[in-house]
Amino acid sequence: MMKSTMGMGAHRWMVALLAMAMLAVVGCGDDNDGGTVDPANNAENNDTNNDQNNDTNNDENNDENNDAPECGNGVCETGEDEATCPADCATPNNDTCVDDDLAPNQSPEDATSIEVGQTIENLFICPEANDFFTVEAEAGQQIAVSIFFSHADGDLDLAVFRPDDAAFENPVGVSESTDDDESVSFEAPIAGAYVIVVVGFDGSSAPYSIAANQGCVIDAECPDDLYCNRIDQACRPYVEPDCGGDGDLDPNGSDSRAQSLDPADSPIEFDNLATCLDDIDFFVIELDNGDSLSVTTEVSTTFAYLGIFLQDEEGFIVAAQTDDDTDVRTLEAPFLPAGTYHLLTVLFDGQERPPATDYTMSITVTPGACDSNDDCEDATNRPFCQEGACDIIEGDGQVALGDACDSNDDCVEGSDGCYTGSVSPEGFICTISCRRDDQCADVGEGAYCSQDEGVCLLPCQDNSTCSDELQCFEGRCGTCGDDAQCPEEAVCLLPTFGAGGLCGEAPEVACGQDDNEPNNLISEATALEFTDGSIEQAGLGLCDADFDIFTFTTDEPGTVTASVSYAEGPDLDLWIVPLGQNTEIGIGISTDPGSETAVAEFIPAGTYSLRVLQFPGEMDADTNYDLTINFEAGTCDGDEACLETGVRRLSCVEGACAGLEGNGEVELGGACDTTDDCSLDSELCFAGNPEDNFNICTITCGGDEDCAPIPGTVCTESGFFAFCLPE
Repeated sequence: MMKSTMGMGAHRWMVALLAMAMLAVVGCGDDNDGGTVDPANNAENNDTNNDQNNDTNNDENNDENNDAPECGNGVCETGEDEATCPADCATPNNDTCVDDDLAPNQSPEDATSIEVGQTIENLFICPEANDFFTVEAEAGQQIAVSIFFSHADGDLDLAVFRPDDAAFENPVGVSESTDDDESVSFEAPIAGAYVIVVVGFDGSSAPYSIAANQGCVIDAECPDDLYCNRIDQACRPYVEPDCGGDGDLDPNGSDSRAQSLDPADSPIEFDNLATCLDDIDFFVIELDNGDSLSVTTEVSTTFAYLGIFLQDEEGFIVAAQTDDDTDVRTLEAPFLPAGTYHLLTVLFDGQERPPATDYTMSITVTPGACDSNDDCEDATNRPFCQEGACDIIEGDGQVALGDACDSNDDCVEGSDGCYTGSVSPEGFICTISCRRDDQCADVGEGAYCSQDEGVCLLPCQDNSTCSDELQCFEGRCGTCGDDAQCPEEAVCLLPTFGAGGLCGEAPEVACGQDDNEPNNLISEATALEFTDGSIEQAGLGLCDADFDIFTFTTDEPGTVTASVSYAEGPDLDLWIVPLGQNTEIGIGISTDPGSETAVAEFIPAGTYSLRVLQFPGEMDADTNYDLTINFEAGTCDGDEACLETGVRRLSCVEGACAGLEGNGEVELGGACDTTDDCSLDSELCFAGNPEDNFNICTITCGGDEDCAPIPGTVCTESGFFAFCLPE
């Protein structure tokens, strides 16, 4: 299974981002966030080595209740509200209210049908009731649904659900601002009757009207007598607003009415522009290939928030400036492809923000050309330098395995998608899922199977193509286990969570001092020796910036138990790792106050490192602790004994538990200890708790029916996800 990094989705920000940006600035106000987690859809956000993630189920980050809300279970849970889950959160109609002429339409079964192009007026939401409508759509059809009301009368919200979403779990759109009117614009993924729900927030009641219109991105998608309203993405009659007048530049409130700009006049200065909440100012400019555009605006009214957007002819947003909450904002769009672009300025609403402002604008066009992908680092969603311009790749299904891409549809048949998990476009390639290196020959010379990603990658040349959590080691993105793997004068810096580290400069640590210092690097680890199977260290010190690293050696297989005791306060964690490696064999990461224990069962003879650290960010203070390490000789008597260990290594070899060498051949339902054991039919290796007595190659699921390929399993929730696990 490919990670969520496989494919960028849409090539550029759709114009929908404009509406989302405005909603983000408006904020949710007194409405709930809403929404539910779909385990099947979100499973791809799991790293393919979720076996390690499941080994650490007691992580402090998971000590809270991670159960996802389940729409349709009859309980209105945290994370659900009337808009996102009316099946659970809808309250009964108040019989004392005088319903409108469409009643009863307070249930999906009694929903009123509305046609595209139709407006229904004189409606009313009764207290503690929802109104339901349906609108028929063809697959791919763009539809905009709007409700019109006064927020002063009552706060209404709007949601639209797919025809096949009977449980109302995943809305295709939700609008729940604290202003007048709400709108949802969506492209229908399938044909059918989409369910529209109008909700009175927190029992609100109010008169309203509802309209379903043809959706749009640009004016050209609307009938000749209509224009595309950018606020709700609906085709509407054009009316020049009463506010935000720009003199001779008006009317300039849509792309077909945009004020034309001449690049030859650069820099182009406007010192007498005006805008308001009902007004969007459009400008149009024709650019040559490789031209860079810089736009600076300055508002004259305190707290006025003016956003700047640049769209291409198809309405895709290729650059935006909405981040800086200052009077002066600058949009930069480097090395644009040749074409016609529309520049939009939008005044955002919000608490204490003015409804109108005057502003100035300066537009500079700089001819030029990019030389490499590095020049396109600041070109949003245009990562590749192609013929002098930063752009996307139009692969059209023809890009071969191992070649550059930026979306799944670029790649040839037989590819599993476009890998975009690299921090540089040099690492974006069409690739396939894998478990072993020998499965990657078709991707290119030296291609290897990244166990962290579960996909074939080309050899890295340096850190530039590895993610922030990985570095390039001998052609592979990974982590270090000791200083010898790092460049000269660099050391292996261990992470605050996990086993592998990254190379960097040794830090200066002034806190957490004790008699063993310095011992916060692998190369400085304090060597400890067992006396009658025990090691004791008292009066040790630790702080948020300090690691204490120890080593110990066992001469025969057995079980190591490491414990720390300390006064209540910051939480201490323990990690046991074979020296020089980056995979843990024992972990102590509970939230128990005052103590922590890590156990490594049936480990082979060898040298190990023990890391003691303070869970980061909890408290900037020294912690005193005592350390005890006990060793008990003993051997496993078969593979089954290794199932009962904490961090599981499922093969009993010469009396010690070792990693299972499944080589990607373990079928669904088979035993595993890391995901690379499992066949490609599996999504991951699920590591159960010791009491569960199973490790299994499995898949994510949305219901028991998804688990039919693995007999004896049912769909079981685990945190935010659900997996097919033994009953």
